[in-house]
Amino acid sequence: MNQLLVTYGIPPFFDPLLGRQTFIYANQSRIFTQGVELDGEYALTRSLRVSGAYTFLHAKDTVTNLALPQRHRHTGIFRADYTIPKLGLHTNVRGAFYSHWLLNAATGTRGLPFQIWDAYVSKPWPRRVETFLAVDNLNNSRDAKLQLPVPSFDRPDYGRTVRAGLRYRFGKTE
Repeated sequence: MNQLLVTYGIPPFFDPLLGRQTFIYANQSRIFTQGVELDGEYALTRSLRVSGAYTFLHAKDTVTNLALPQRHRHTGIFRADYTIPKLGLHTNVRGAFYSHWLLNAATGTRGLPFQIWDAYVSKPWPRRVETFLAVDNLNNSRDAKLQLPVPSFDRPDYGRTVRAGLRYRFGKTE
């Protein structure tokens, strides 16, 4: 550990928590990345709008010719927004999709693909007040490696969470 501190110029009083992963990031001129991003949005009706995006990423170290770890090659997003004008309700459902990702280029170990869905509803009230309810990680997506006989994980997800709130907007309303 001391050699890492010296190599990267980290102060000697640096004291990471026992058992917690610690990462050292360095900008490398030998890194090559390229990819493609696509996105779109379409109003199906006056009240229903859908949108989505997709990203492909190719990233490698040009010296070792190994893929860069901790990056998803494929990611995608889907969103549907629905408004009910009579009730003043605004709702949406969002999904994020991630392909497997390389954990260690030398050994070829990979994290498992996953998806996370969120839902949200809000209602404006008089006097610049709005209430909302959100469910994050609606499908309770957790790292599948937690189900192994000897559990492990590559992504620290909280599981499903529910938030409710009251929002006040200062200033004049539009």
